[in-house]
Amino acid sequence: MAMKHLYILRHGKSSWASEGQQDADRPLTPRGTATAVHMGAECARRGWQPALALVSTAQRTRQTFAAFAAELARAGCDVPAMQFLPALYLATPEGVLAEVARHGGDADAILVIGHNPGLHELALWLARGGTAAAQARLATGFPSGTLVRAEIETGTWTGLAAVPARVSDVIWAKELDQS
Repeated sequence: MAMKHLYILRHGKSSWASEGQQDADRPLTPRGTATAVHMGAECARRGWQPALALVSTAQRTRQTFAAFAAELARAGCDVPAMQFLPALYLATPEGVLAEVARHGGDADAILVIGHNPGLHELALWLARGGTAAAQARLATGFPSGTLVRAEIETGTWTGLAAVPARVSDVIWAKELDQS
């Protein structure tokens, strides 16, 4: 059976600085941008190469992708093809999986950049077949900038809810910000 990789990245820390600002228009804070850079560097260091990035249309997710991708490029890695998808804005786990199935094509590795609570719920669902350590870590939360790597035993992105998956890695931003 073929193996696909799904990377789930919650956007970096965002700002509520502007009164009356719409949620979708909130930008990253400097810390949020730094987190995205650190996650891009960590993926490059580990050799994780998503072929496709599916990104919510919110300002903070777009900025997260830009900083992440710039760091991949700086490290000499390929930058994934990217699609901004309105359906990923505050999507449920089922909504995220539907967008992955709809847009995944023949990519072997996809990065999804989105929001809580949907991404956290999706990570918890994927972790059911993962290590006890990954399950325990995800049970404590899914803070801004968290990156999850899941391995999915499938040859296609359709029907993800019915195929074996396991979370192999959970990386919190605070772990990388201190490096």
